[in-house]
Amino acid sequence: MKLGVVGLGYVGIVSSLGFAELGFNVVGVDVDTARVESLSKGRPPVFEPGLEDYLKRNMKRAGGSGGGGVAVFTTDYTRLLGCDVVFITVGTPPREGGGQNLEYFEGAVKMLREVGFRGVVVPRSTVLPGTTERVVAPLFEHVGYNPEFLAEGSAFRDFFNPDKIVLGYSDGVALEALRKVYSPFNAPKLELGVREAELVKYANNAFLALKVAYADEVGNIAKKLGVDVYRVMDAVGLDRRIGRAFLNAGIGFGGSCFPKDLAALIHLSRDLGYEPVLLDALLEQNRRQPLMLVDLLRTRVRERLGRPSLRGLRVGVLGLAFKPNTDDVREAPSIRVVSALLDEGVEVHAYDPRAEENFRRLSPRFSSNVVYHATAKECVEACEAVLILTEWEEFRDASLYGGRLVLEGRRVLGVEGVCW
Repeated sequence: MKLGVVGLGYVGIVSSLGFAELGFNVVGVDVDTARVESLSKGRPPVFEPGLEDYLKRNMKRAGGSGGGGVAVFTTDYTRLLGCDVVFITVGTPPREGGGQNLEYFEGAVKMLREVGFRGVVVPRSTVLPGTTERVVAPLFEHVGYNPEFLAEGSAFRDFFNPDKIVLGYSDGVALEALRKVYSPFNAPKLELGVREAELVKYANNAFLALKVAYADEVGNIAKKLGVDVYRVMDAVGLDRRIGRAFLNAGIGFGGSCFPKDLAALIHLSRDLGYEPVLLDALLEQNRRQPLMLVDLLRTRVRERLGRPSLRGLRVGVLGLAFKPNTDDVREAPSIRVVSALLDEGVEVHAYDPRAEENFRRLSPRFSSNVVYHATAKECVEACEAVLILTEWEEFRDASLYGGRLVLEGRRVLGVEGVCW
């Protein structure tokens, strides 16, 4: 069985290499020539733990060394014509106002049609319920939907050890093809209608985001009570109905999924004539949460350093990625924190082991008004106060800070933080 993958972002790369590891021959297609060339030469175009090793293993198999399948990368859609199943994994970025931009998704579907593909088409891109039926089904006879649940920083582990596999299908041919693709996996497999499968992804991400925001909200209350929210959540998480995951209070969630998916689901809800009060409140709480760390800094600077304002203060920001083990800064809490600091006239210094270049590209002011450092030590030594925004392991070294004022947006050292 031969598989195709259209769109070589995080999901497409991990899916291509993961299926190849399981013995499938895979054709990965992307319109980005530089990205395709990088992957073909075994060079990771993004940071993801294990990616470089999996690319090397793939190249060895391509050279005839070792068993298993091979993933090849190309810009040529006609190479997909020999595939039995093609997965679509292109991005679906947000539109202004919370809708979903389907430009890349519709473009991929159109190209598949134009080259004459006649196999099973299965989107893995996150698309709103009804999108596959509206965009894909009119052009292809056999259509499925297979949501991914890959977290950046642990994407390969998540691919090979999924909690569940959702097989959305429109007919028996699509279902049987998906059953064959996922036959090597030992995980619960749910066979659903396409629209149901699309909604599963949104419901899944919305609930995880809700847990994060709930922990942050309780953390804000706990701080005013002088209570350790992490000990509280340790107890709450022991309830088997709740679980401990995603209950670490801090400066909110970020990344390419939760904020975008929540906004899209809210937009869809309103289009359907329903006002999603809970989801609205969830996004608003997450928008405010990073700024509470700036409020805390303002208070502690006045109390401990005797300064009436933050203007002119040298503040080190440790961590720009939205979480560790990734270089992704999309919707990262660091964006709101750094923006607020710059607005108050702070001299911002920053360090992140992976995400600096991506952060610089977000805004001209991030490129020109922030001082970046090559090491955490260098960043800290240049500053009077330090904010820890990402749980990179290297930030756990307490000797790094030399008695400076340190406040945490993520609990790393156990010193004072936004919620504790």
